Amino acid sequence: MIKMPLIYISLEEEEKGFLEYVSTILKKLNLTPLILYSKTLLSDPIGYITQRQEEHSLYQQINKFVGNYLDKFETYVSFEGIEKVVDKLMCDHGVDMAFFRYKKQLFSKSLPEKVMSSLQELKMWIYKDGCSPEITNLCIPVDFSERTLKQWNFLEYLKEHFSLNFRLVYALNVARLKNKLSSEEYQKLLKDKRDEAMHLLKEMFGDKQLELELIEEDPYNGLSKHINSGDYSLLLISKRGKGMAKFVGSVSQHLTRTVRCPLIVL
Repeated sequence: MIKMPLIYISLEEEEKGFLEYVSTILKKLNLTPLILYSKTLLSDPIGYITQRQEEHSLYQQINKFVGNYLDKFETYVSFEGIEKVVDKLMCDHGVDMAFFRYKKQLFSKSLPEKVMSSLQELKMWIYKDGCSPEITNLCIPVDFSERTLKQWNFLEYLKEHFSLNFRLVYALNVARLKNKLSSEEYQKLLKDKRDEAMHLLKEMFGDKQLELELIEEDPYNGLSKHINSGDYSLLLISKRGKGMAKFVGSVSQHLTRTVRCPLIVL
């Protein structure tokens, strides 16, 4: 399911937890990664020459730094913007998943969000600081579109390598109507939405014995609260939600920012 994993790193002390996490994951998946260090190219010729002279030294630093965590890996140093580099690696090296460390930005998107928006076909595994690589409980928010089947297929792949429990979660998005309807009307609406969700579950998965967690709230705050209050070690989501034909969905962006556990974005 993963052909060539890429790990994007900086040479910061804070990357150690990230590398410990990713190395454990890759050993279980039996994959050899490509380590990417990307440094934006300066526009002036002198800066270009200086950066090119740094390349050999960077290879040595990266190999020494990463060698503390991984036995086998390849190294790629670039002086171009990250999205352009990853796009090239997807075409030339068959990279299909990238591991990123999430770092919150106050006034702009984080790096994983930027890459997610520009490279639609890239699968992403996003690490959150301080999280354990022991994957035991997996949360899968579903919308019963064809993308739910992609999430399910990736779950089957993970189950080949990890002993994990999983839970399907569906946001009914009716809580906003609670104060606008009578108690009887709201309970009827809630029952209808629950029945509809269970019908969709059976329609998509047939006779598989699956539990579906239903939350009354919207898929933004409702899913975030559910995930952060649960004992989840990983979240598996799609870039786009139901009805989104092209662009990255706002729910995916919101969950990337707000959940505390690592997440895979397909």
